Amino acid sequence: MLGAWRTIRNNKAHSWISISGLGIAIAVCALITMFVGDEWKYDKFNTNGSHIYRAVMNLGEEFTNPVTPMPFAQSAFAEVPGLEQTVRLFKNRNANALFENGDKKFYESRFLYADSNVFSVFTFQFISGDPVTALQQPHTVVLNESTALKYFGNTNVVGKAIYMHGENDGYKVTGVVKDFPEQSHFHFNFLLSFNSLSQEHKNNWLIPYIFTYFVIKDAGAVPAM
Repeated sequence: MLGAWRTIRNNKAHSWISISGLGIAIAVCALITMFVGDEWKYDKFNTNGSHIYRAVMNLGEEFTNPVTPMPFAQSAFAEVPGLEQTVRLFKNRNANALFENGDKKFYESRFLYADSNVFSVFTFQFISGDPVTALQQPHTVVLNESTALKYFGNTNVVGKAIYMHGENDGYKVTGVVKDFPEQSHFHFNFLLSFNSLSQEHKNNWLIPYIFTYFVIKDAGAVPAM
């Protein structure tokens, strides 16, 4: 030990460089390990994760985007064998909306319209509400826990209403779920019923901003689309 200290003292510059390099190498290795570990956790909370596929729109080498037109999900599900479920998530691009409950008013960007079967495709932890029926009716909404507390002060809010500014009809709260883990490829504060959208809107092939997912048990049995 004394010999090592004597060597360091007699070769200060060289020793400083060596020790600094070793410290930097250890720090870099630690950061890489943390990054890889975090990436590896993405979407692992979804019990169906290995069977969920997101559709991608490919218009040549110069344009690939993980979105599809509105009616694509139903069209593909009807025509392609081997698809067990399909679910859509939709948000107006760059949209912010003012949500209101009495004097609680906040601009929100984390809101999505979702098909009612979203809870059987992705894994949600329900605090209250029925996942089977929660988003079946128009103008219904499921909140995450943080949002319920933000607007109502508690999570016992099923049956209450929240309003989106500019719309006459409120959204009836039909469920509250635990916040998604950070290691998720999408996040939300509000899940609004897809049936709240007009039929004309849902049939529009010119709206290409839909995240479309399929549940496929045997990917090898599904032909290329």
